[in-house]
Amino acid sequence: MNASQRQQCIDIIDLVETKLLEQGAKSVQDGTENFYIGACALRGANGMKCAIGWLIPDDVYTPDLDAVEDPVLELIATGNYEKCFGEQFYEKTEILQELQYVHDHIDPPQWAKEFKRIRREML
Repeated sequence: MNASQRQQCIDIIDLVETKLLEQGAKSVQDGTENFYIGACALRGANGMKCAIGWLIPDDVYTPDLDAVEDPVLELIATGNYEKCFGEQFYEKTEILQELQYVHDHIDPPQWAKEFKRIRREML
């Protein structure tokens, strides 16, 4: 990863960390779509968003993205990765997936610690 790519990753982590810590809770389905209540959502109830949800522009987001197992890989497959995340390179994709994991599987009080771990291990 070169210096420019590293900075792109830092900027993404900074944005996601800020947004999720401000939000203070997981973005979950409200049951209005064909998903079960409480499932993590790119865009959920009360305007909340998941880690990746904060990076997906309105013109790219569709509720169908919430139905796929890995929205980052889906955005690659549909040709929308760069529109959401900029230049595509392996390390950035790994970081995006790790940020999503934190949102989906780690309790919000532990998020700040996890963002530090991501910076330490992945940058």
